[in-house]
Amino acid sequence: MKKISVTLPDELHDRFHSMIPARTRSKFVSSVLKEALERKERQSAFDEITNFKPFKVNRDSVEVLRDLRSKRKSEYIDNLS
Repeated sequence: MKKISVTLPDELHDRFHSMIPARTRSKFVSSVLKEALERKERQSAFDEITNFKPFKVNRDSVEVLRDLRSKRKSEYIDNLS
């Protein structure tokens, strides 16, 4: 476990200290920070998906899949040797 030091605005500091008991503050901050980071990671993943630009391919998806499977099969066979 590691310690960190953060600076808070006076009002936020006062509210935090008045609402969260002294012996539970670290656990509270850890919990809130974990939730915030998970939310940020989910938002980043969502943004990546919604901003995805499809590749332009001159073949239909069935042809592309057949080609990929054929290449994968060849690589697998080559690795057996």
